[in-house]
Amino acid sequence: MARILSVSYDVSLLGTRQLILQELGHDVTSAFGFTEALKQCENSKRFDLFILGHSIPHSDKEASLPHSVPVVLLRLWL
Repeated sequence: MARILSVSYDVSLLGTRQLILQELGHDVTSAFGFTEALKQCENSKRFDLFILGHSIPHSDKEASLPHSVPVVLLRLWL
């Protein structure tokens, strides 16, 4: 079971992503926005994976997160 931090500015997608990943057996923490995500990282909980939704601004996606954790960047293609 992976410990995943899911980050988005879209509440609906954040909730849906959390439900799907939990159904697959993962331990998911959702964060609305990058500031909340950084707070979750500071709470000494270790994550195996970060998922950054397409609603996260590019500047936030380049901000510093722990480098030892893989990051998945979701992108919306139109």
